[in-house]
Amino acid sequence: MLADADEPLSPKQVFDRLRERVPAWERARTDDWEGTWTRRVERLLEWAVLFGLAKRAGDGYRAA
Repeated sequence: MLADADEPLSPKQVFDRLRERVPAWERARTDDWEGTWTRRVERLLEWAVLFGLAKRAGDGYRAA
């Protein structure tokens, strides 16, 4: 996903690209499933940086 992007992606942009993959049962768990998943994406992107799989670029992330 990050590797296919021409410019750094914000966590919100990454979430938008993953939105259709969120299972229905996850969507039904909470009224704010989008906020929950956006925060999950933010944490996963930070883990990707920690493991050298992604790099921060301004307010976004890009592939390492």
